[in-house]
Formats: sequence, C-alpha cells, structure tokens
Amino acid sequence: MTDAPDDVDRLDAALSRLVSRAVVTPEQADAVRTEFAALPPSVAPRPPAPDDDTPNTSLLAEIAGYTGAVFVIAGAAALAAAAWGSLARPAQFGILLAAAVLVTGAALATAHGRTAAESSGPRNRLVAVLLLLAAGLYSGATAVYATGRVAEHLIPVPALAVAFAGYTWRRGVLLNLGLATATATTAAVLVDLSRPSTGIPVGLTLAFVGAAWLAASVGRVVLTEESAGWIAGGLIAFVGAELVTTSGGGGASALGYLLLFALGIAGGASYLATRGLAALAVGGLTLAIAVPQLVLDLTDGALGAALALLIGGLLIVALSVVALRRVETPAT
Repeated sequence: MTDAPDDVDRLDAALSRLVSRAVVTPEQADAVRTEFAALPPSVAPRPPAPDDDTPNTSLLAEIAGYTGAVFVIAGAAALAAAAWGSLARPAQFGILLAAAVLVTGAALATAHGRTAAESSGPRNRLVAVLLLLAAGLYSGATAVYATGRVAEHLIPVPALAVAFAGYTWRRGVLLNLGLATATATTAAVLVDLSRPSTGIPVGLTLAFVGAAWLAASVGRVVLTEESAGWIAGGLIAFVGAELVTTSGGGGASALGYLLLFALGIAGGASYLATRGLAALAVGGLTLAIAVPQLVLDLTDGALGAALALLIGGLLIVALSVVALRRVETPAT
C-alpha cells in the first residue's frame, strides 16, 4: 500500500504555500518532501531512541559547544597577549596544532557517526562551527612557520582544505559560507603574489569567484543551499566589482559598474524565476548602492550626496515593497 495521492498532493500544496509566504525555505520544503516520501506506508512513527536528539538536549549541547569554542578563542587571545611572543616557534606551532586537532576531534565526536540528514539542526550547526574553528587554527599553525612572501600567501590554504572537506562531508549553510570565505580569501591572496599595481586583478578574481558561487548554487545541484549561495556569492562578487570600480579610472571603472549592474540584474532575474528572497536582496541592494555611486561619478559629485541618498533610498523602498508583496501574496 502506498501513500494516497491526495495526501501527497495536499502536502505539496501546503509546502508550496508556505514557501510562497517565506514561512519555510525551498530547501526546508524539499527536505520535508524527501522525509515524507521515505516513510513506510501505513506505519506509525517509532518513538525516538533514548540517545536520539531531543529539543532540550540538543539546545543545551549546542550552547555548551559554542561556550567551549568561545573559551578556546578567548584563551588563545589571552595567551597571545600575555606571553605568545616569548614562546619559541615550535611551542607556538604545537599549541595551535594541538588545539586544531582537539577541535576536529570534538566535531567528529559531535557528529557521532550520523549524516547531516540523520542529525538535528543544533547538532549540524555545532559540527559546522567546530570545523570552521579548526580550519582557522590549522591556518594559524601554518602561519607560525610561514616566512617569506610565498609562504605567507599560502596561509589560507589549510583553512580552505578543511572547509572543503567539512562541506563535502556535512553540507549546511554555515559550512557553505565558510567555504565561500576561504575560497575567496585564498584566490585573492594567491593573485596578490604577482604584486599587481592596482586592485583590479584581485577585484576581477573575487568577481569571478562570486559568479562561480552563484552559478554553482542554481538549482542546488553543486551547492545545496541556494539562499546561502546567493548571500555568499553575491557579497564576494559585489566586493570584487567595487574593487575594480574604485581601483582605476576610465575603462576599469566602467568595467566595475558593468559587473555591479550585471549582479543586480542577475539577482532580479533569479528572483522572478525562483521567488528567492536572498536573490532579491542581493540584486536590489547592489543596484541601490551602484546607481547613486554611478550618478556621483558621472557628475563629479556636482549633484551632491543628498541626491545619491535619495536615489538609493527610493530603490531600497522599492525593494522592500516587492519583498512584502512576495511574502504576503498567497499561492494560487
């Protein structure tokens, strides 16, 4: 016996309405559909095992994990301020490496052999935070022995490797954002090795990384968190385009504005296609910043900052109106 078609249709319709009102994200709706489809027919759900995640236990464990992570960071900062400079380089390296290994072990123990789909939200978030903390510690340990220009530019690589491994293993919004940050940082630092005379090469690199992140998020095929992909990729692309715009005059500035407007239009087009609020926010805010900036540049500031603020404010108001209509319009 299979699930009645009416039940499936009603569930899909309810989820579609919730997504259209931004009560749940498309990713959450897809997760509910997957879980519903995986349930055996006509079988009551089994009670949770004693060691299953419960809301109170998960919340307390998550808070404890975050508290421990804060203690690690605070302890490292206190040590650095008090006596770090007096420690020999091997001691510095050993402390950071030991902390990184311990935090990695804590992440593995927290996962407890469960996949991300089998774990609760608090457990997944805590694992992600611990992995990202470990990524920073591994890069910190690398920095101890990074002497010379080339070695110094390789410091972000361990963090990128850990973030990539963590995202491949667990997925999730936090790891998506962490991997995006590590990827953009590593790419920009490696390009800086060539000692560019302006910020244009670094800006173009960041714009490319951001665009690649956005493309990988489309349809949640490569990166499974489309909203997080838009936030991370959009921010990286925006920073890159702004760097190109402000790093040179004439053609470089025109190229930067072209990239900014392309990002804004891409966000609007994605919103029209998917109704994703993250795409709307990225596209709308990019245009809200780029248009007044372009007006100031074209008029050499003759129209003043007041007009730029007026234009930016009108664009942001328009963005908010579209977003409210999107949230409040029920699905048909």
